[in-house]
Amino acid sequence: MQLECFLWDLDGVLTDTTMLHRNAWIDAIMTESGFEDIELTDELFDKYFLGVPRIVGIRRFLIDNSGHEALTPDEVETKTEIISGRKNEIFRSAVKKGSAIKVYDDAIELLKWAKMNGIKNGLASQSENAEYVVMQTNLDKYLDSMATGKTAKKYKIKPKPNKEFYLHAADQASSKVANCIAIEDSYVGAASAITAGAGMCIGVARRNASYMELLAAGCNIVTRELICIKDIIDLGIKS
Repeated sequence: MQLECFLWDLDGVLTDTTMLHRNAWIDAIMTESGFEDIELTDELFDKYFLGVPRIVGIRRFLIDNSGHEALTPDEVETKTEIISGRKNEIFRSAVKKGSAIKVYDDAIELLKWAKMNGIKNGLASQSENAEYVVMQTNLDKYLDSMATGKTAKKYKIKPKPNKEFYLHAADQASSKVANCIAIEDSYVGAASAITAGAGMCIGVARRNASYMELLAAGCNIVTRELICIKDIIDLGIKS
């Protein structure tokens, strides 16, 4: 393939804001009437919120956990908007107060390598906080384009796992999706990239549970870290 661009997911690939997001979700949901006694375990959190837009995750959570008295569609939408706004405020406040966002060293190394070799780096994160996190961590200096939840909303792009999101990300990077390598850590993200026709999809299994998910999604390569990926990519490009 003629590699033009890396398309990077954000959380779990470039950064680790998992606990910040998780704590914000817990605070936002547990303060909502009727949900105070639900234990938001790691398994439950991943089931509803991992790799999907926050509106989608909240809506699913509310529908499945509303107890004996099912919520009406209007009630679901009202509560979704309230919880979503509350979660966003909590997350941004935590970041602004200095809560550390971890940036993965192996990702930085690959970002720099791409820059040195004339390969573009494009963001492919459906988080509406993606640009905020990028600016807070100074990752913007490595990125040539950003496809985010905000740009998707602007252009009415369907979220991951729909292929539209990765077609949008490639378009934002002014690249053909077939000439892009997607780097993802979730099934829904990898599915979006693969069905969009990405030239290659690399799964980063930083969580133990995600390794089999990424294999099942059809990733060309699944790795724990990106340290050795430069050599593998180089071989793939030349072959």
